[in-house]
Amino acid sequence: MRMHRRQVLYFHCWVKNSQGNLWVYGRVKGTKTYGWMSVDNFSSVHHSSYPTCNWDKGKDHT
Repeated sequence: MRMHRRQVLYFHCWVKNSQGNLWVYGRVKGTKTYGWMSVDNFSSVHHSSYPTCNWDKGKDHT
């Protein structure tokens, strides 16, 4: 997913990969664009208590 500076991503859930990097799945504010992004790409993260992505819940996380 590509975002522009100062855009907001609403986090839905997160996952830590085998290298220990944190990735979030979310939606770009004001759009229907969903996708994955590494938290390393963000200059700030607010309200960081998000659920772990659960692939068994039938949600489309792709």
